Amino acid sequence: MSMSTPRNPDIEPLCDDDSPWPYEAYEFVLEAVDRAGQDLNDSTELPLMNPNQEVHLTGRQIALAARTLAREQFGLMASTVFEAWSVTSTTDIGTIVFRLIGAGLLSQQENDRLEDFQDIYAIPSDLIQGYAITIPNDTESWGE
Repeated sequence: MSMSTPRNPDIEPLCDDDSPWPYEAYEFVLEAVDRAGQDLNDSTELPLMNPNQEVHLTGRQIALAARTLAREQFGLMASTVFEAWSVTSTTDIGTIVFRLIGAGLLSQQENDRLEDFQDIYAIPSDLIQGYAITIPNDTESWGE
C-alpha cells in the first residue's frame, strides 16, 4: 500500500496542457510562496499578521524563498531536481507563479509583472553555491 500525499486537484489542469513543468514544480512553487510569506512575517517587528490577511510578496522574495526551500529540501541535489523539472531560471519560477494566479491559486496586484522574476539568481549554479553541509559537534554519540 502506497502512502503518498494527495495531489491538489487545482494544480492538475496546469500540468495537462502544454506546460513544460511537472506537477511537483507547481506544488514546490506554492510551498515557496508560503515560505516567503513566513519569512516576511518572521522578519517584521509588527504584530503577527492575521492568517486570513493577504500579504503581497515580490517576485524577488518568492524566488529567494524557492532557493532557500530547494536547499533545505534537496541539498546538493537541488540543481538536479530543478533540471528534472525543467526549471532553468527564476523567470520559470515567475511563469509558474503567473500560471498559479491564472488558476486562482494565488492572487496578483496590478503592478506585478513576470519581469519581477528575471535574473534574481542563476539556476542551477546558485542553488548549490555556498551550500554547506553541517556535521553535529556531538561526536560522542557517533558510533553508538
